[in-house]
Amino acid sequence: RLLSPLWPTAMVLVCAWLRNDLRLHDAPVLAAAADAGKIRGLPVLPVFVLDPRNFRRTSWGTLKTGPRRARFLLESLSALKTALRALGSDLAVLVGRPEDVLPPLLGTGSWLVTQREATSEELRADAQLRAAL
Repeated sequence: RLLSPLWPTAMVLVCAWLRNDLRLHDAPVLAAAADAGKIRGLPVLPVFVLDPRNFRRTSWGTLKTGPRRARFLLESLSALKTALRALGSDLAVLVGRPEDVLPPLLGTGSWLVTQREATSEELRADAQLRAAL
């Protein structure tokens, strides 16, 4: 059971935090979240977070996410949103740091499903989110 992102307050759910795999047909995070929701009898909320840290300049002065990559990301999000809507769900697209915008969505007993990251910057963000939860 997939949940529309029109939620009144924090509720008990399985949050599928999508980060890189934005295709519906082979997204391991969505599959794992759907399985967890089914086992626990909880709705699933697919979420993508536009983290401002990914759109700033690097220490070398270059854009971390250039205009072409940003456009590709927005097109991918739009396509995923359309595909999820066709299934009766939706994609919540949030803007902010994950450690700030995800905890308010999750009621006590909620589950957060995401992919394992590898870079130090992403791992630091994961640790900050864990601390905020």
